[in-house]
Amino acid sequence: MSRWWLRGAVSGCALLFLLTGCWDITQPEPLTIPVLLAVDRTPPQGLRVAVEADVPQMMSAPGTSNGSGGSRPTWVVEGTGATLTEALRHTGLDFPNRNPLTFAHLRVVVLSQTVLQSPAFSGVIDRLARAPYLHRTFWLLATDGSAAPYAKTVNPVGPDPVEVLEDALRALQHDGSAYPTRFYRCLERWENRPFAVVPLPLLALRSEPGLPEASDFTVVGAVVTAASGAVGRWSPDQVATWGLLTNRRPSVLLTVPSGKGQWVLQVVSEHFELRVTRQALEVKGAVGVSIDEVDGHPNPLPLSTLSQQAAQQLAQRAVQLVHWTQVHHVDAFTLYPRTERLGPLASPPAPAAWMAHYAALPVRASVRVTVRNAGSLLPTHPILSYHPSATS
Repeated sequence: MSRWWLRGAVSGCALLFLLTGCWDITQPEPLTIPVLLAVDRTPPQGLRVAVEADVPQMMSAPGTSNGSGGSRPTWVVEGTGATLTEALRHTGLDFPNRNPLTFAHLRVVVLSQTVLQSPAFSGVIDRLARAPYLHRTFWLLATDGSAAPYAKTVNPVGPDPVEVLEDALRALQHDGSAYPTRFYRCLERWENRPFAVVPLPLLALRSEPGLPEASDFTVVGAVVTAASGAVGRWSPDQVATWGLLTNRRPSVLLTVPSGKGQWVLQVVSEHFELRVTRQALEVKGAVGVSIDEVDGHPNPLPLSTLSQQAAQQLAQRAVQLVHWTQVHHVDAFTLYPRTERLGPLASPPAPAAWMAHYAALPVRASVRVTVRNAGSLLPTHPILSYHPSATS
């Protein structure tokens, strides 16, 4: 009898597992995944956002597709509000029952100049820093006009315009025209270093042949940005000089005029050191260049003279850029306080006192240029005396 009772108890327990229901199940919900966020300023004190988002499945969304086809459509939604949070909510998607936004895969944020130059900038940065699940690895970029067209740009070669933008940034970084910075790097500099700035690439749109709207991305300089907002602008040459002085290995081109032509040199290696002392702000560098082109009919030059002229050009560019940082009271080279030579036991100076000292110092630049590759020139070439060891 006890055996039958035991079997019945075991069978009853087994049936209980089959009777469990899904009373607490949560159905998977479709998410709207922004890949590009464009933020503009609207009068008098509001913000307008345009969000380019990847939609995991073909669904009805309050926006328009800007992909040219493919299995991964992108949608553009817009909203306005007094703050970034309110503007995102007014896109119609930032609600639990309307495909909620998640910034986990955000790849690019474009801020207009009006945002960078307004008090709203700090609020935008704070909102992005606090966003849940945000990886903070997206690029932070700037633009002169409205930022919304970058979210609405039609990509003629594929479904994702953001990929085209990222490819363009990588190409421009190689030649020193732009140095895109990840958002977490921006936060590190702004929060941990007094007077730190980040040169945000300044975007522009240009038209492609046969297309009615501008669809190609380019960079026309940088907006030098501190934690409080924009400080000033750099030209592409200033951005390239900053890349040289911070040893980022840009492929910078130099032109040395001579007679009825010019020598075109390319930087192939560099090592710069900046140091703040009690007497001066010293810039010392060693640069290797190659002769890429002889344009026109330049006068005959020995390599020593060519090196000296290239060195003078680089030293002048370095002095001008460092002087710009002194005038604007920013530390673009992370000099505070590591280069302050006050002795091994001295404590770091107060930031305000250090900046006053930094801004008043004379700048001394010493650059040595070595021609490492003269191309196929022979020692008997009529317009160049070849001395491989010549430096300046």
